[in-house]
Amino acid sequence: MLGGRPRRAGFTLIELLVVIAIIAILAAILFPVFAQAREKARQTSCTSNLKQLGTAMMMYAQDYDESYPSNWYPDNGHWANVILPYLGQGKQLYTGGIMICPSAAYKGWSYSMSLALNRWDAGKNAWVGQPMAALSRPADVVAVGEVVQVTAWKSTAAQMEADKGCWGGENGNGVGDKILDADSADSSKSCYSMPRYRHSGGGTFVFGDGHAKWVRKGSLRWCRNISIDPPSATCLQ
Repeated sequence: MLGGRPRRAGFTLIELLVVIAIIAILAAILFPVFAQAREKARQTSCTSNLKQLGTAMMMYAQDYDESYPSNWYPDNGHWANVILPYLGQGKQLYTGGIMICPSAAYKGWSYSMSLALNRWDAGKNAWVGQPMAALSRPADVVAVGEVVQVTAWKSTAAQMEADKGCWGGENGNGVGDKILDADSADSSKSCYSMPRYRHSGGGTFVFGDGHAKWVRKGSLRWCRNISIDPPSATCLQ
């Protein structure tokens, strides 16, 4: 109006609500994408850890009569400690470093070695590593992988269960009601040290030939991926 005060431009209430609604919709769309990207980055880091462990294990085997390390040693503890020279790490791997998956609940060990890669030596009264030649299909048999963490220890056990009963029989896939897929295992229970699927419905594992890959939850089979013997005729592919 001539001679009057000019009108100030501004949002109406309806316009403001529309803008807020658009921002909320965009946030709802983008937040899951950001979460997936973050988890993918963690999965990549976890896979890198396991690739390095697989390479170190192969180097160890080359120096020790083509045999895998033992899960336990009376003088220096668990299997990961004997491959330290091949990793360039410190004296112990009990905490920190390459043994931790970024997606794990606790910052203790996240990975364990399959007990199938060991055998009991009565003469030595100790567990010893299997020779690499004992694996009928090294590219298919799990050597090391993501395993549930025990609440009391805030870490995994040294071993991943290899007993057929823990896996649910001949074609057991290591999931179900025997052990929860969560970092809250109870070591007093049987079959407590089973695979943990932390990454987008799957987990990362190292196989007997040293390669590492992501595996979808439920796709592992005891008769094909855990037992070192040739799969039986009843083993489902």
